Amino acid sequence: FCFIVSVSYYVMFDAGISDAKQGAEGGSVAANYAFGQFSIGYGQTIHAPAEAMNQSATAKVQHYENDGYSIGFAANDNLSISFTEENSEKVIKTTSAANVVTRPSVEMEIQTIDVAYTMGGMTLSVSTSEGKNDSYTTGDDTNEHIFAMSLAF
Repeated sequence: FCFIVSVSYYVMFDAGISDAKQGAEGGSVAANYAFGQFSIGYGQTIHAPAEAMNQSATAKVQHYENDGYSIGFAANDNLSISFTEENSEKVIKTTSAANVVTRPSVEMEIQTIDVAYTMGGMTLSVSTSEGKNDSYTTGDDTNEHIFAMSLAF
């Protein structure tokens, strides 16, 4: 078996904003556990975009919260199947004329199933994804299907 944990944090000073109140910052943590033919993974990320001192907008993105997990199964040396679900929440800070602060959010969700089959130097793969609230737009749902073939010479 194999167990891997990764952690990261970043701060971006002067992210293109000359009067930055806050630079862009964020971090993530992820873990993956593989045993036999199975693997399971989970990850979480938070990102806060840069914010200007004199920003006059009444609604702005405060931060993004992302999490996802995946489960994979290698049926044999040639065939693998996996399922992934990812969620991303866009948290918006809104200030009214009466200086009342609210934090509405929109959550985007993507579910994906992947299947890959390898024969010698050729891999055939199929991926199908279903997205809800695509691009953080409520009711904007999408479906995507990808069929691919790769060859190694």
